[in-house]
Amino acid sequence: MNPDIPPGWLSTSVKILLSSNDADHEKLRAIAENVYRLSPVNDSVRRAVPMEVVIEVR
Repeated sequence: MNPDIPPGWLSTSVKILLSSNDADHEKLRAIAENVYRLSPVNDSVRRAVPMEVVIEVR
């Protein structure tokens, strides 16, 4: 393994696809932005939450 190359992700991307027979595009965009902003996964990745590793060998 090359120590200069990190083993984790180098980048991430998200694609949100929405459609509705009732809501207009601006309403759908607002919903998607709010869901993304409140996503626990998005929050954890952006804040680089510390990870605890527990190894049990039996």
